[in-house]
Formats: sequence, C-alpha cells, structure tokens
Amino acid sequence: MLRLYNMDMSIQNIEADKDDGLIPIWVKLAATISALSTGAIFVLALLSAQEALFGIPTGLISALSFGSMLFSFAVVAVFWFFPNHPFPIFIYWLIRFFRELLCVFALLGIVTLLTVRIPLASLRGGIPFIDLLLLFFVGLFLQPVKLDHFPLPWMEHFFIFWKKAVQKINSVPAWIPGIIVAFLPIVIICLVIYLGLGARLSDYGPKSFWNDELSYWIWLRSFSQAGFNSGYNAPNELLARAPFNHYGEGSPLYIYLYGAIAQLTGWLPQLPLLINFVILVLAIFCFVHTTGLDSVQIIFVGLVAVLIWPILLYLPMTTHETLNQAIGFILAIIFFRFLTNREKVRLPARILFVFLVFLAALFRLSWGLFLVPVLFYSLNGRLLRRVLLSVVLGVGLYILAVLITNYLVPPVNNSIFQNLHGSLTDGPRVLIDYIAFQLKRMFKFKQLNPNIAIMLQILIILGWNMSRVIRMIRSRLSAESILGSRAVLDMYNVVSLTAAGFLFYIQEAFYRTFTPSLLIVYLLQAAKKDYRMLLSLLAINIVFFHSYMSFYAHTGDAAIIKADFANGSLEDAQVQAEIAKWITFNETNQNPWCNTLLIPLHFYDHRLTMIPPGIGISYILDADNMQTPVKSKYLLMNREARDLLGDRLHTRLLGSFSIGNLYYNLDSGCKLTQ
Repeated sequence: MLRLYNMDMSIQNIEADKDDGLIPIWVKLAATISALSTGAIFVLALLSAQEALFGIPTGLISALSFGSMLFSFAVVAVFWFFPNHPFPIFIYWLIRFFRELLCVFALLGIVTLLTVRIPLASLRGGIPFIDLLLLFFVGLFLQPVKLDHFPLPWMEHFFIFWKKAVQKINSVPAWIPGIIVAFLPIVIICLVIYLGLGARLSDYGPKSFWNDELSYWIWLRSFSQAGFNSGYNAPNELLARAPFNHYGEGSPLYIYLYGAIAQLTGWLPQLPLLINFVILVLAIFCFVHTTGLDSVQIIFVGLVAVLIWPILLYLPMTTHETLNQAIGFILAIIFFRFLTNREKVRLPARILFVFLVFLAALFRLSWGLFLVPVLFYSLNGRLLRRVLLSVVLGVGLYILAVLITNYLVPPVNNSIFQNLHGSLTDGPRVLIDYIAFQLKRMFKFKQLNPNIAIMLQILIILGWNMSRVIRMIRSRLSAESILGSRAVLDMYNVVSLTAAGFLFYIQEAFYRTFTPSLLIVYLLQAAKKDYRMLLSLLAINIVFFHSYMSFYAHTGDAAIIKADFANGSLEDAQVQAEIAKWITFNETNQNPWCNTLLIPLHFYDHRLTMIPPGIGISYILDADNMQTPVKSKYLLMNREARDLLGDRLHTRLLGSFSIGNLYYNLDSGCKLTQ
C-alpha cells in the first residue's frame, strides 16, 4: 500500500508544484466565454417557438439558463475586477478542486448533444457544444490544488476540522463499518421488497417478461432435484458436445454451483436470491477485511455497492450477475495485493491467483482478459521476458477457457461463438459489421441510456489514466514501475473489455456485463483513496439513475423486479395440477428426451414455471432449420406454432389449457403414461 501511495503522491506533487492561487488570464477568458454562451442559450430558449429544446421544456431551460447567466456574469465580474476578493479566490479554488467533476459534467453534456443528434453547426447545437468543450478543457488543464496550502484562513481551519472528523471516523474499528457496508445492499433490497412493493421474499417467482431470468430459475430448480439427469434444455434441440450437460446456452457452472447449494438446502422459489445475498455479503466483507481498509475507505466501498445500480438491480433476480459481481470483489483483492507489494506475494499465492482468474473465465469468458495482467504480476525476471510470457501464457489459457466453454454449451444462440466462427469462415468483415451494428443500436433511440453511461465512464477512466501515465513518463519513472502501475491496469481493463464487448457481446447488456470488471476499477480507487475520481464516476451513475431503471426492453429492470414479486393467481396452481397429470419427470428414463418438452420461443415465459422440475425445456429458435423428426416427448404450443412445422410433426393432442395445447410426440419413441 505504501509503495502505491508514494507513487501517486509523487505524481500529485509534480502536478501542483506551482500553486500561487492567482487566477490565470486564460481562466478569466474561459469564464467570460462561458457566461456569454449561457446568455445566448437563455435568449434562444426565450425566443424559441418550440415547446422543448434537447427534450427539455423551453420554459425550464429559460429559467435555468437565466439563473446560470446571472451567476456566471457575477463570477466573471469579480474574476476581472476584484481578483483578490475572497469570493473569486474561493470560487477558483473550488473549480480546481472539482476539476474532475467539471470534465465529467462537460463530457456528459457533449454525449447528450451527440445522442439526441442536435446539429452542431446550428446555433442551438453549436453554442452549448463549444461551451461544454471549453468547460472540458478548463477542467483538464487546470492546476490541481494542494491540500497542505489554502488561500483563505477559514478554509485552512475547515480542513483541520475535516481531518479531525476523518480521524474520528477512522478510530471506529474497521469491522463495524465493514459489516454494515456488506449488508447494506441486502437491507436496501429488502426495504424495497417489503415496504416499496408490499411483498415478501417468499412471493418471488420469475413472472416478468425477461426469459433469461426464467430460464436460469427453471434450470436451477431442475438441477436441485434431478441434477445431471434432467431433460434437455437447448434451442432447436441442439445439444452441447459435453454429454453430461443438459443446461443452457452460456457457461453451466453457475447452474452447477447454485444448484448444488439447492440440493443441500432444499429448493425454495426464492433460494437463488438468498444465495445472491450470502455471496455478495461475503465478497464485500472479504474485500474490506483482506485489504485492511480504514473506515472512510469502507464508506466509499459502500457507496460503490449502492450506487453502481446493477448491483442492486440484479440482487433480487435469478441471474449470474451477482455471482460475477462477487468475483469482481475477489479479483480486486488479488490486484490490490499485487499493486501494494508484489514482492511479498509468495509463489503458492501467485499460482492460486492465476487459477482463480482462470476459474472465473469459465463462469464468464470476459474474466479471461485478466489472465495477462495477473500473469505479468506473478512472473519474475526481466521486464521483456515477463511481458512476452504473460501474453503467451495468458492467451493460451484464455483459448483453453474458450475451448472448455465451447465444449459445455450448445452450438447455437451464443454471440461470442457465432462471431468467432463467422470471422474464421467469412473474414474480419463480419466483426467490422458487427461493431457498426452495435454502435448504431446504442444511439438508435436518441436518448441517454445506461450503456452510454458505461461507455462514458470507460472514456473517463481511459483518459484520466492516460494523463497519469504521461506524467509518470515525464517524471522518468522506470518502464517496470509504469507497466506495473494501477493506471496501466485500469487502461488495459477498459480497453480490452470494450474491444471484447463490441466484437462479441450484445450492446443492450453492456451496462450489466461490463459492471463486474469495472468494479475492480472502482474498488481499487477506494483502496488507493482516489476519492475525487471515484466520486466523478459515481456521479454519472446518479445522473443516469432513471435510465438504469427504465432502459431494458423499454420497460426496465425495476419493472422486472416489480413483476417478480406480484402475487400468483389461483388459476396457475390449477393449471399446474392439470399438467402434472400428463407431464411427469421419470428419473428412470435412460433417454433424456423422454423428460423434455418442446415449445415455440414466444412460449418461453412464466407459464413454464408450471412444468414439473426435471423436465427439460427445449425451444424452437428457427423453425426452418429445425431438424425433424423432433425428439422431445412433449410439445406445448398453440395451433399456429404447430402448423409451422406442418406434416413434419406426428403428434397426439393430450389436452388444451390456458397456457397452450399439450401434445404427445409420436416420433419420440417414449412411452406415454398418465
């Protein structure tokens, strides 16, 4: 920790070695231009015949810009005519102190203009764009403040008071705030469920439109009772090459882990949520305890845990997001150990760390991107040797993780393997077209969304760490110190993650799939006491709060949670009892297809919770390429879906229910019993 702290303090001292507190002419000019542009925006809003500009009512813009104009002109006046007055001195110091937030605010404004596609060549687009661009460069080039020197006596007195308050907070035993912070997300979610929704944990069920959550819940329930002996869960009845895996399209390790716990404890509908709670609590407490953080640092970890919205959003859902977020906390411990004092990390610990990253890659392939840096920190010897070996070994282990995952999952409906296969057969043009498609989709709706928030944070992390690397180079630090720094690790993290995301993932899910890796950045900032940068990133999450809650499928993750805790109907129980007369799981079946139900894709919703556990759910992803005769014993579909396959199906109608018609597949070779 000392080595990391000293390096960062030396960089800050290089930045702030000429602090005389005077307001430079260029800052006065920038403030003047900004005030004039604010006045121009006020005039535009006042004269506009439109009801809204930038999607905001013109009346509100007029009021806000008028207030901003008055304040801006007052600041400009004292900057020019009373530069030695305490007021302009304090304002200038505040601007320097919050220069990171100034840059973030400016970037957010620029991104907003680009997202809503305001013509930058017009007055209404050009004026705010120039103003925001100017604001960004002011924040970028402003001289940082030194906290051992203040321009006004009362500020120094306040800082002394603040230091004493921090010392008092840090005098509290770290385990107390550690426990509070670890349980804080769970407490918030329980308050939302019990007070906000008027429900209970026992009311939970995958009742929303999100079929990913439904599929995970069904698979976990089946694994808890049938293990590897369940029916097949696969699109178009296409199976994984691993004969033992009957589950899913992504890595099945999540199913095995949570399902094994369910086998030990017994199945409850809300059990996946309870496992989420336990795993997240353990991960947070393990991080704050293992890294030896003080109480103030732990408070900032708590802010990360409650303001990074995907942590709260996916805690009360049956998904692997909470598990991956917990992995993010664990990997942050690993990199903290390396960044603090790499030499004291013994060989067994280094081997364990590499193994843990490789194991994480088997849960989600994007974790494999960290194999290169963890190997770089683990290896000894000359710098060039460490770099080459870490790249070669890291890429080799990553390929191994890809091959294992490819062996475990069905050969369809996985964007990673589809794009890999497409690039190998049709060339790199496939990937270029996919990137263009991703960018188009991200800005399609001309409104801010959480994926733009994630990309904005990535740009800020990249830009700020690039400036730190440049300062390290100018201060003549060794190449080994620079490559081993947190700045380079953060840059590698966000660049590799972004590249992998645009090449192989789906941009609609960036805000949740990128979050676990970015957690490492946030947590290391808290551990390094880089509070202003951390607060800048958290501020973006606060600004985008509504987008996070309402973005997914134009309804939002908050709506998913609300639907999941709605009361079930008596009709569901009646239908479930009727279906159980025909569909039963038979653990003695040697053929898993005899424990499998085939449905059309649009049937993949809450009705499937009425199917007995152990019955596999295969679905028709592409009717034209569906191989016949179908193998599943049961078919649940409406007449239109049945007619799509036409004469290729040989079935017998067993019954008509509110959730669809149930058929027995005569081609399955399975016995029908009631």
